[in-house]
Amino acid sequence: MPLQTWAGNETREFYAKQQINVINNMILNAFKDMINIPASISFEVLMMTGSLPDKVAGIASSLYFTIPADKVDFIVFTSSEDITDREEALKSPLVQVMMTLGIVEEESVQFWSDLPNCDSGVCVNQ
Repeated sequence: MPLQTWAGNETREFYAKQQINVINNMILNAFKDMINIPASISFEVLMMTGSLPDKVAGIASSLYFTIPADKVDFIVFTSSEDITDREEALKSPLVQVMMTLGIVEEESVQFWSDLPNCDSGVCVNQ
């Protein structure tokens, strides 16, 4: 989840809501102290105003091509007609390009159904 350190050395978690409401609700319910950034504020605004979080993670998106690779923590895939598990996610053209460009590493690619059991090291149900 994105972290931002503000004046006074206070670090807070923020969550920028995107399109997938079921997942949004699960994330926000799992992290009660996280501040929800309104959907009307695009991630690009955070970048342009110098408010980019220290780490960014979330649903796989082309957005990660515009974020410095050292700030990308992990990406998550959800089920689709073509992608039904992590192995299929790793074969997707988006992930292949992202790995080739050094944006993500293989271990940073997660599949949503794997997250609740915490085996991946990233756990939504903490």
